[in-house]
Parts: sequence; structure tokens; C-alpha cells
Amino acid sequence: MKNFHLIDFNLLMVTTIVLGRRFIGSIVKEASQRGKVSLFRSILLFLTRFTVLTATGWSLCRSLIHLFRTYSFLNLLFLCYPFGMYIPFLQLNCDLRKTNLFSHMASMGPREAVSGLARSREYLLTLRESWKQHTRQLYGPDSMPTHACCLSPSLIRSEVEFLKMDFNWRMKEVLVSSMLSAYYVAFVPVWFVKNTHYYDKRWSCELFLLVSISTSVILMQHLLPASYCDLLHKAAAHLGCWQKVDPALCSNVLQHPWTEECMWPQGVLVKHSKNVYKAVGHYNVAIPSDVSHFRFHVSLLPWEGGLGPDLEGRRIRGAGR
Repeated sequence: MKNFHLIDFNLLMVTTIVLGRRFIGSIVKEASQRGKVSLFRSILLFLTRFTVLTATGWSLCRSLIHLFRTYSFLNLLFLCYPFGMYIPFLQLNCDLRKTNLFSHMASMGPREAVSGLARSREYLLTLRESWKQHTRQLYGPDSMPTHACCLSPSLIRSEVEFLKMDFNWRMKEVLVSSMLSAYYVAFVPVWFVKNTHYYDKRWSCELFLLVSISTSVILMQHLLPASYCDLLHKAAAHLGCWQKVDPALCSNVLQHPWTEECMWPQGVLVKHSKNVYKAVGHYNVAIPSDVSHFRFHVSLLPWEGGLGPDLEGRRIRGAGR
């Protein structure tokens, strides 16, 4: 950026803290280690933690106070807007409509007010625990799931359900974090620019796309490494899938009733939900009528058993009907 110095220093400080939040958190986490350490090391860790937290908190508070005094409420709303995306992203178990945190506030008595505060505290605790679980699942030392080569069909299906959920979490993290980085790097400095300054809108859009794409590539390399893709491939191979066939074309072939505790070999015909299905994978424990199992297998092993893109399209269109 040629005119980098024209950006408000306090805005630049807030943006730096927001984008470097995980780096700051990792330093504090490493400095908060518990165990048998020497006195000198414990003092050094305490000073490091105290210095980082104090400097970050003081810089953030000072910059926010200056921004509140300088800019309008609309500008500050655009500054804090992306953080509202994290609440639906976390998929909290606590529902605001069920807890009624903001209803009947005017008619509350003393006991009801205490109950409302307890529900508010419960919601905040749920938010904090969900965020900790999300961070530990994606960025913790044991964040990479493991594959268990078991022969139990129910355990294989449970593992696939967990891997689908974990993969969706990782893709959401890539999408949200890349858009958040691009938002604070390319959009926020332009929105807070003074009226006396001119900026190139086309260049700002190109910068937004460049930052979002580059951040997505870096996050995908970190959250979706080759070992993780190999893990999904193994799970899909153990899950298998089924191809729906016309009952009139296989009326003379033996058809077995599908059972959930059986591992079906390739080529066998089963009956499930008044339809006939043919086993495509080498091992098949998927539910024949479950489209999500079919998509999980086809997206990772598209050509196994002669299963091509046309069949996938026909199956998905048929499921949409």
C-alpha cells in the first residue's frame, strides 16, 4: 500500500489485534503452562503473560475510546459487524427464543430478575464453552481426528457422521476467517477514510479478493492437509454406497432385505424402503436411502465400481424430487 500512513493509527491497532488474536492467544497459552518448572522460568512466564495481556488490553481500550470519540456510530457498527457472524457459526445449543432473555424485562419482579440474570449467565457460559470447544477442535494439539479400522457397521456410520461434521466445521472456519481477514484488510480502512482522500475502488476490490483467496489457501493447507484427506478417503472406502436400480430389471435376481448390522459385499442386491439397491463399494455399510452417505462416498471415490458423475447427478436430482 503506497499511502499506508494515511490509515488512522487507532484503527490500524484494532485491526492488528483482531487479525493477530490467535497469535496473542497462543503466546498467553504457552506462558500459562502448569507443571514442575524452575523459579526463574515461572517468573519469566508470568512476566510474559502479564506483559502481553496488559499491552494488548491497554492498546485495544485506548484505540476503541479514540474511535468512539472520533467516528460515528455507523462506522463503529461496520467495525464490529463481523463478530456477529460467530454466534450463528458456533451453532449454540442455547436458543435465545427458548430462554426468553429479552422478553418481559419491564414486568420482572426481584425473583424473576435474578432468574433472568441466571439465564443470561448460562447463555454466556454456553457461548464461551462453545468457542473453547471450537478452537480446541480446529487448532488444538489433538485437533486431527483419527481413523479406526473397525468391522462394526454402526461404528463406521458413526465415524462418518463425526467426520462430516468435522469437515463442515473446517470449511466454515476457512470461509469465515478468510472473509474476516479480507474485511479488515481491504474494506475497513476504506470505510474509515477521510472525505478529503481519494481511493481507487477497483484496487480495493482486487485487494479484497486477493486477501480472501490467499487466506483461504493458507487455512485449507493448515486445516485440510493431505493426511486429513487420506482419512476421509479411508472412511469413504469403508462406508461404501448403493446404486438405486429398477426392480423390473432384476426381478429374477436374489434380493436380500437390508439390515443395519451387516456388511454387504460388492454387487449384492438389497431391498430398502420399497426400493432395490445394488452395492457399489467393496464394503458397504451405508444406509441405502441416505443421500448424505452417497454424497460422502462419491465425492471422495467418484470412480469406484464404475460410478461416474452422471450417476451422481441422477441420484441427487432424484433425491430432490
